[in-house]
Amino acid sequence: VKQLFVYITAEYQTPANKVNQVVVWDHIVTGKEHAQIHSSSIVNKYSLSDQGYGLRGNEITLVLHWNTVPITGLLMSTSFRQSTHTFTLDETYS
Repeated sequence: VKQLFVYITAEYQTPANKVNQVVVWDHIVTGKEHAQIHSSSIVNKYSLSDQGYGLRGNEITLVLHWNTVPITGLLMSTSFRQSTHTFTLDETYS
């Protein structure tokens, strides 16, 4: 494995789209020395936004994903759905 691309998505449903995914954080792991990620160093890299008002009052689930980037061969994508965090966004979110 050359590197891992690790990212977190916020996932939710709207009447128009059954599946909505927004990447809110990512990190590239290039070696064992960078494989441990401390929660105190994590900040939201990307804004959580929707084309309409689909986020307001909606249930949001955070999901951990990673892509294994090999030296040669196929890129493998994986999700860790056994450990998610779900919350409801406030009606006044903008």
